[in-house]
Amino acid sequence: MGRWWSLVGMLLLLASGDSTASGAPLREGGMATSALAAGVRAPNPAPAPRGQRTVNVSTPSSGQSVSSAIIVRGTANPGSSFRVVLYGDDSHELVARNVGPVDGAEFVVTVPYRTEREQEGCLWLFNTTGPNWTGNPINVIQVRVLLRATIGACYPEAGGVCTDDHFQRFWSGNGGLYQFGYPVAPARLERAGDGKEYLVQYFERARFEYHPENAGTKYDVLLGLLGNELTAPRRAAAEGPFVARPRPDSCGAEEADCQAGETLWFAATGHSLGRGAGQGDEAGVAGIAIGEQWANRGGLTVYGYPISAVFPEQGYDGRTYFVQYFERHRLEYHPDNAAPYTILLGQLGRQVYEARYDAK
Repeated sequence: MGRWWSLVGMLLLLASGDSTASGAPLREGGMATSALAAGVRAPNPAPAPRGQRTVNVSTPSSGQSVSSAIIVRGTANPGSSFRVVLYGDDSHELVARNVGPVDGAEFVVTVPYRTEREQEGCLWLFNTTGPNWTGNPINVIQVRVLLRATIGACYPEAGGVCTDDHFQRFWSGNGGLYQFGYPVAPARLERAGDGKEYLVQYFERARFEYHPENAGTKYDVLLGLLGNELTAPRRAAAEGPFVARPRPDSCGAEEADCQAGETLWFAATGHSLGRGAGQGDEAGVAGIAIGEQWANRGGLTVYGYPISAVFPEQGYDGRTYFVQYFERHRLEYHPDNAAPYTILLGQLGRQVYEARYDAK
């Protein structure tokens, strides 16, 4: 037991370190115009129609360097519909997305692409429905971009869904398939509780979030607090396993987190890791195994603090296991599995994605 508690202090220190926000540098202008002027062909090559401009693009800017999920932002007259097409420098279509009818003035669309080499690209936005409700045609918009080579991977086992560049390194470097599972959907924009929009991607067992304010640090990719999201109603209702436990008598009042025998109690949530996290011998054994997983495979950074006791619950596969919820995950004890699969992560990413987007 002592061998994994020795890692706790180090993990707590690493997880609490400050991060320095810095923006990723973008390539400045000066891109050759050959792709735009001669190399790029589109289904609608005619000059932009005259009349009132009814669609504009604010992001990306012309000549901007972009990665595998381009976030296109702009404004359009309500009711407008258009098509976004990304062309490579050899005139081939990399991806196309239909947008609209636009409900309000502003629109946001994610345009994922894949390329094995850096190249010039051109985004085209053009009308797909003829004149809009004002009787004016939508102007054809062309935006030159520099496409960075993609490093994400695509998985036939996941229906061909690909990981986004922002998330591939984190996925590979922090446990990969065992820890997070396959992606369940392409990267997309999602509004968080702070009111800001972030690029996110759902995996079977996690939601990855890209935080550009932390670019250049190890905190540019964070894991969503899926455990908190899924258990919010149960915690609000003071369901037994989610009720915080008082500070152990053997812990001094000045100690934020304290160890009492084979149990580690956290003041942040009032819950524990280890033998004392559950009631009964079997729950105690499960608690020790879950505690070892927490300490050896990421601690606070990957799982967050415990927010429940160890207790029996039905898993995603319909069977009942001893489980413990954490801020970002649910760990399940599978005693019949061979190591290292005795502890598995619940498929919280899939559960939250299906509930939020009604996608089963």
